Amino acid sequence: MSTENTSSEPTSKAASHNPLNNKALETSEVPEVLDFLKDNGVSILVGAAVAAAIFLGWSLYRNLQNSKSAAAASRLFSAQSSEQVQQVIAEFPNTPSAPMAQLLLASQAFDQGQYEVAQNLFAQFLERYPKHELRANAALGINQCLEAAGRYADALAGYNRFIAEYPENFLLPSATFGIARSQEFLGQFEAAEKTYEAFIESRPEDDNWRARAQSSLALLKRDNRARARGETVALLAPETPAFSFPGLNQTTPALEIPTSP
Repeated sequence: MSTENTSSEPTSKAASHNPLNNKALETSEVPEVLDFLKDNGVSILVGAAVAAAIFLGWSLYRNLQNSKSAAAASRLFSAQSSEQVQQVIAEFPNTPSAPMAQLLLASQAFDQGQYEVAQNLFAQFLERYPKHELRANAALGINQCLEAAGRYADALAGYNRFIAEYPENFLLPSATFGIARSQEFLGQFEAAEKTYEAFIESRPEDDNWRARAQSSLALLKRDNRARARGETVALLAPETPAFSFPGLNQTTPALEIPTSP
């Protein structure tokens, strides 16, 4: 399925930060993981995803001397239910694990099809941690919730705002694909083609996202030819964020939005 938008080039580029470029992280114990993520496009998992898990590891490494941070990290990684993840937020609100727990709750809700709950949790993250290094992940997650809930016009507008606010963020490819998907769901097939074409033109030859966009564009053009012949074309489901910690049960019961501290 395709995903793109003909968003105009933003006139001003907001500063963005990719946690995978942090030197402290590169010299820690996960160089192989970083190489894999950089080679394969970390944002292919979209949303909070692996980037948050890697960033959490770095944050905890920096704060390991702090016994409360260590306790919070242990509680989060051993959590077996959404309630236990919520307890990390409630009991350790000032540790690096709290924002990670918030992202995890949001992604869990998304995986369970609770898109409004997930959207609210991502929004709470932005309110509570407006300067956090992974704020872009939460901002993208909000738009993915809108898309998954079938609010394609709102999602399209949101993805465009994301690109305007984070024009150089490493999640930009995910937002661009979100634009094209939303355009296709809205019946804007030519616009979706142009979105992919512009994205392909902007990426280097060896870029994995470029290859993925070329494949999506080819499928979209095939579907558009079928539509022109009067054939019915089934649209693919939107992509979903993936996020997990070792030991966390992905089939947790329905989530409740945690109250603000």
